[in-house]
Amino acid sequence: MEFNCEVKISENDYIQFGLYNSLTTDFKFFPITFVVLFIAVHDIIITLLITVLLWLLLKILLKIQLKMTYKSNKLMQSSMITIYINENGIREVSETQDTKIAYENVYKVRESSYAIYIYIAKNSAVIIPKRVFQGAYDNEKLRGLLTTNIDPTKVKLKK
Repeated sequence: MEFNCEVKISENDYIQFGLYNSLTTDFKFFPITFVVLFIAVHDIIITLLITVLLWLLLKILLKIQLKMTYKSNKLMQSSMITIYINENGIREVSETQDTKIAYENVYKVRESSYAIYIYIAKNSAVIIPKRVFQGAYDNEKLRGLLTTNIDPTKVKLKK
């Protein structure tokens, strides 16, 4: 069984990945900020308000940074990437590179409502936007390959 797709990573794809990837940091940041502010201010409503405003500011700044990074990477903007996934591993081919990834080297696999991310490192992933699926069969084929070939403790896909 093999899953193949061609994808051009859009600005929105890149931003969605960056925002999704930042969620784990945000969940650590939120309670720490809340506790520190509560100790300093002693008012739960003001503390909550400031924490939420800081979180929103962080999201806005992150989105701006991600847009600037994407716009500065002309290669990412213009390259069409072909992704091949089969029982032997993952292969990502573009105009300038041909990357082969063994399943043992996959850091983790995660799914958002927007895409499936096959992480190669903590902040680097093969991005497969759900818009590339031709139908439910493609989605199930990809899920089957990932869950069969990658250590189950590394794979978290939505049901």
